[in-house]
Amino acid sequence: MSERLLLPSLAEAPLSDGELGFLWSFIDASIMFPATRWRLRDAWGMCPRHALGWLQVELLLRPNLLHGPALLYEDLLSRAVGAMDVHGPGRALRLAWRLRMRAPCLMCELGYGPQSPGFPPEGLAQRRADLVPLCSFVHETSPWWKEFVYGTCVGNDHSARCREHLRTEHAYAEATFREQQERVRRIAGHVSAFARSFRWELRGTATGADRAGLIAAIGWCQGWGSFVELVREDV
Repeated sequence: MSERLLLPSLAEAPLSDGELGFLWSFIDASIMFPATRWRLRDAWGMCPRHALGWLQVELLLRPNLLHGPALLYEDLLSRAVGAMDVHGPGRALRLAWRLRMRAPCLMCELGYGPQSPGFPPEGLAQRRADLVPLCSFVHETSPWWKEFVYGTCVGNDHSARCREHLRTEHAYAEATFREQQERVRRIAGHVSAFARSFRWELRGTATGADRAGLIAAIGWCQGWGSFVELVREDV
């Protein structure tokens, strides 16, 4: 059973006034609060709808500045690398415990959904259905992130696993487990390089693979279904 609520995708239901208002304040204010960051750690980010909604709002307001999402998922993938460093008897069960969600999506817990009332900026509210910047970013980086897409999420036989399926599938060989560890390390490396590229002295150093690391990190943490729905032809 999925850990998360099954909210409709952005394609099915644009962000509500409440969701827009929360995300507008979130990107420059509440994400900086230590308590908020710990809550995001406990939930491995946000649910698929709200993770993509956050990217949508960031790309609508400041398309060349994804520093906040990059920093969060750099942190989460660093935790994932540590969680995957597990050996000995009962490894699968101990890994499942380490990769579990310890709290629900922050926005879901606060009651934000497709019908939530709120007071977002007028210009942002008028663009609530504009998925073009989000889809463009996902599409442009797809040559690099699609190797990390897990088959069960999208209906193919790829061997990669997202966090939730790695957590719930308890039977895999040593070689397969090492393969998953290496994938997580690679995602962590790319999203970290993307986050560092926002430093003045490292500006312009992010590669296409580094930018794709953000998509790969979100897909690994939250599952791939919502991304693939946006750009099905890329998978």
